[in-house]
Amino acid sequence: MRGKPYITFILIVLLMSCGRRYPSVTFETLNCADSLMFSRPDSALILLNKLDEDRERLNAEDKARFALLMTQAESRNYIVPENDSLINVAIRYYARHDSVNRLAWCYLYASDIYDQLGNDSLAINYIKKAYETAYGLQDSRLLMYIHYFWGNMIEYIPPYEEAIEQLEKARNYAVLCNDTAKIVACLNEIGTSYMYMKDFNHAEKKLYEALPFASYTGGLAPIYHKLALMDYKRDNYRKALYNINEAINSIPLLKNYGDSMVLYSLKGFVFAKIGELDSAKMYLKKGFSDSSSNALGRYYLGMSNIQAEQGHYEDALMYYRRYASNLDSMYNSMLDEKALEWQKRYDMLKLEGERDRLKIVNRDAWLLVGGLLILVLFLTIFFMHKINRSRQTLMKIKNARTAMINESISMVQNELNNLLRDKEKHIDRMTQRLYTLDRALSKAMAIKDMDNLGRKLSIKNLMLTHEDMESIKMSVDASKNGFVENLTRRCPMLTDDDINLCCLIKLGLSRSDIAVLLNISDNTLKQRKGRLKSKLGISESLDEWILANAE
Repeated sequence: MRGKPYITFILIVLLMSCGRRYPSVTFETLNCADSLMFSRPDSALILLNKLDEDRERLNAEDKARFALLMTQAESRNYIVPENDSLINVAIRYYARHDSVNRLAWCYLYASDIYDQLGNDSLAINYIKKAYETAYGLQDSRLLMYIHYFWGNMIEYIPPYEEAIEQLEKARNYAVLCNDTAKIVACLNEIGTSYMYMKDFNHAEKKLYEALPFASYTGGLAPIYHKLALMDYKRDNYRKALYNINEAINSIPLLKNYGDSMVLYSLKGFVFAKIGELDSAKMYLKKGFSDSSSNALGRYYLGMSNIQAEQGHYEDALMYYRRYASNLDSMYNSMLDEKALEWQKRYDMLKLEGERDRLKIVNRDAWLLVGGLLILVLFLTIFFMHKINRSRQTLMKIKNARTAMINESISMVQNELNNLLRDKEKHIDRMTQRLYTLDRALSKAMAIKDMDNLGRKLSIKNLMLTHEDMESIKMSVDASKNGFVENLTRRCPMLTDDDINLCCLIKLGLSRSDIAVLLNISDNTLKQRKGRLKSKLGISESLDEWILANAE
């Protein structure tokens, strides 16, 4: 029956669905689930769920094996565990019996459980136990998973060389096991670690090594995506575009490559870099998603860059402000998630402390065989001591929790403050860029540095057109805190010529410079200033009033 797992699976399901009890049903069910674990983990989980109904009737050995296989099946089917109670049943049994291979598997999946529950220290501790227990065993699959889980746990933690070392070992064992999917996974994550190190040459080499294997496993999309990201960072936009298209085309081959929106957003950024702005807008919009803060941020940032490239600086500033606001929301969400994470870790520590306390109480229960007087005396001393220890332990846990939460809040707040400072700096740079890059504004400011001869020779070029004045008004309004809008609100009777004159004065140009730019005589300019003072109802110098009070 072991050589035909699918036939065994069908027979076991039929026997268990009929409700009949056969002495060999449990044994064959566990064997069948074991044989299906790496080829059909979903079928193995179905078998074990059927057996779960009668778990309490199993003997100690079958309970331990069931606990290990059920933990393994849930991990293989990406089911997040609620706690570590099931795997501990298997660990306690195999630690007392000479079954080194199964004990190593128990430690391996205990490490995986603690990693998913957020207890990093226990996760690393158990993966090291798994490695020490498996040392000397000729089980390539077990060693492959130990090194893979180990490297995966520390992949995002500097220094990245340790993760690369573990993943390389896992890849070597995957080759021995002829496990193509795991070869791709190892190479993919090794490449990712090199990307974190900014060693793009090694990262690219590892990802290209994975491509021939990935075509068989449906893992092309994430590999092409990472290649495109590296090409984008190295300003190789044509190659990045090719890799993005390859990733998009291969997405149907990969069932669980979740967010394809990020590929469209990246494609929009690439098109923006090569100057194809209409295509950039289209793909940025295609990558936009109301349900994703990251997608929304990518969209606002990309549109800000595109509007700036097209010279629409007011729209560019609007999109960047939205991007900055989105970042604020994301960091507030991160703060909440961090607090929840610390709460979860605190609950785990509290649970472990309570479990340890109960173990000690159960062990000491054997003292009840002593004499009544000795028992009463002992229990009185014992429980008083335990109560004090429990109070001290709870106080330490409470203090540790408060310290961790305060540290987390302080860290996130510092990051948020840095981000706000960066945001203000960027807005200032955008405002300065808006002010200085305006062609008409530059034209107006250039007259300050010309002598009289230069002005006479360039008078036709220096004269401001209607379009030039509109651009100058927009620039002055944006860079001078709404100057034009405030002026119009103060005196609605002002004409366009009046507002143009006020904007040129606001730029700090002299009377002769303004006369040249407007192609009028000094007397005409003097008369226009007099009329403008009357409209504004001011008695002091028009230039001084505009420079000092009109914002």
